[in-house]
Amino acid sequence: MKKDSGGLKARSAGERLAAVRSFCNSAAGKEEKMATLQPLLNDRSNLVVAEVVKGLAALEEPGVVPALAATYLRLAEDGPKRDAGCRTRLAIVEALPKLRAIEAADILHHAIKTVQVERSGCGFEDMAVPLRAQAAAAMASLRCRGALPAISLLLFDMKAHAPHAPEDRLFSNMAARLAAAESLAVLGDPGGVAVLAVKLALHEEETAEVIVACFDALAELDAEMALEQLPPFLHHHDAYIVAGAATALASLPAVYQPKVLELLAERVEKAGSTIVAPTAAFTAAAHTATADTVTALTLAIAAIRSENAVTVLEGLAGHSLRQIRTAAIAALRQRSDQAAAEVLQRLEHRHR
Repeated sequence: MKKDSGGLKARSAGERLAAVRSFCNSAAGKEEKMATLQPLLNDRSNLVVAEVVKGLAALEEPGVVPALAATYLRLAEDGPKRDAGCRTRLAIVEALPKLRAIEAADILHHAIKTVQVERSGCGFEDMAVPLRAQAAAAMASLRCRGALPAISLLLFDMKAHAPHAPEDRLFSNMAARLAAAESLAVLGDPGGVAVLAVKLALHEEETAEVIVACFDALAELDAEMALEQLPPFLHHHDAYIVAGAATALASLPAVYQPKVLELLAERVEKAGSTIVAPTAAFTAAAHTATADTVTALTLAIAAIRSENAVTVLEGLAGHSLRQIRTAAIAALRQRSDQAAAEVLQRLEHRHR
């Protein structure tokens, strides 16, 4: 064994892990690294194997794909015992897009459906959530066969696979659904538009984070559909969702900007009227949420890189309601461009 690879057969997993890292960072050539690392895919420690996978992926050599696929299948035969925490399989799935391993689609289809419940702390946890999320991202990146239905099913997977408290039901698998929404945008398949539209129609059974990811994906895939589907969410009670819808709308191409500016400005005015004439149910928390909504809307307007956006903000900066004036001025400062600077200067002179 070459001196650079000393320690790769040490008895301690920690020593072998350190040796693998050292060897991967050494000046050894690609052929030497491939020849040395591939046999180590059979190491009895999944932590060591995961590090070996990362080292092989860094070589960007497609010839290692069959060995990685075989390793994945071997570990998947008894995941909890052979690959606790799904660490090695996650590393393999992360490596496949780097290697442009379109031939490994079967591995990704297996990974996106994997569930592995293990004891964690005082309870149990589905350790395969990151694996499913990464599989969706890899499928989208490689545009492999069957990606659209597989990712779509993951987006609608609301099941908590490990025991959970009732209030945690939507959150235990949220990271996978979040990745699915983002992956639909990366995949770029027009069929994803219908999937996202259905998901948004069922938004009451989803977390705010996933809803906002669906906003962004829809805006990326189909601007016309986004302009149709997202405006109602500008009136949502959750300021985070309002901000997400406003930001997604603000990202639409320039041809849609006049309509988007109109929608956002109207929503700011409506929020202002709520502050001026609150209902009996308008609590302190509701007041804070409305103020947050105004801030989110004005920042979204500021994100639209056009002179019209600056004009709208200048108008709002002269609003009779202090909360709207303050938010508009803060949004103008956020832009940091010449047009906004000139408006801020005029406002300063006006109030001297």
